[in-house]
Amino acid sequence: MVPGVKTGRRKRATSDNVLSTSEACPQESGTPMMLSDETQPPDDTQTVVEETQPGGVGQTRSTRVRGPTLGKGVQKKIARKKGEKLHVYVNRVLNAITGGNATPATNELGLQIRRLCPLQSVKSWIKIDQSTKDAVIQAVLDKFVIGDDFDNDEQAQQILDRKAYLLYKDWRYNLKQEFLELEEKGVDDPYSRPPSGVSLEDWKYLIDVAWKDESHLKRSTAGKANRGMLPYNHTSGSRSFPIAMSLMANEDGDIDFPEFYKKAHKSKKTGDWIDPKCGELHMSIEC
Repeated sequence: MVPGVKTGRRKRATSDNVLSTSEACPQESGTPMMLSDETQPPDDTQTVVEETQPGGVGQTRSTRVRGPTLGKGVQKKIARKKGEKLHVYVNRVLNAITGGNATPATNELGLQIRRLCPLQSVKSWIKIDQSTKDAVIQAVLDKFVIGDDFDNDEQAQQILDRKAYLLYKDWRYNLKQEFLELEEKGVDDPYSRPPSGVSLEDWKYLIDVAWKDESHLKRSTAGKANRGMLPYNHTSGSRSFPIAMSLMANEDGDIDFPEFYKKAHKSKKTGDWIDPKCGELHMSIEC
């Protein structure tokens, strides 16, 4: 059960009181480290996307893909509400934004990060200058009302800051995966194939500087080892656990956690546990 909890209003967070790296991504010793499952949620429909590389570099290609979120769905919702912003609930017990508009708000945050945040000379959201962070958050607040009084709600600000940290991290991770795919395919000149929305200059910097940095290589090796320790994943898709749990809550805000665990770890096609260990854990939860 998740009881309701009320907290008082607090002053807006500053660059000195936002979450640190360890607070934003806690990792216990021996526990697999997983990337955010909200990084690139699927769009509502598949569309044919024409991609032309910056500066005319590379070939123009037309392919049916699920592209990155463009924010069109949010604009349509706001239009239907005659310009009224969409409200996002702050769940203080789960320390997360939840409800029907939580995923669109997360998508919008990722979109603004890709539009406004630099890829050069910074390795983390934490290192990005405060003016850029403020611009990203404000772009989200132009479309969403986060909680009841975001400007004076430090918990809500920290929740959004943590999400931004994870989304920026996953953006860079996904870019590297695209580069590794080009190498695996044996592309002659991967430098000339920057992903859509990434400048040629940024792409070359990531390849020659960021991904060859000694500290990056060390973290990358550790990350692979941690991910290799994960015996199984889940079947909830791109929706985060707090959001999925909130949608299963009853009118009193209570959640049947054993039932939630079952839905998140059973195959949608066969109805079987995705791993025998999941069934054992489910039995222990019910006891």
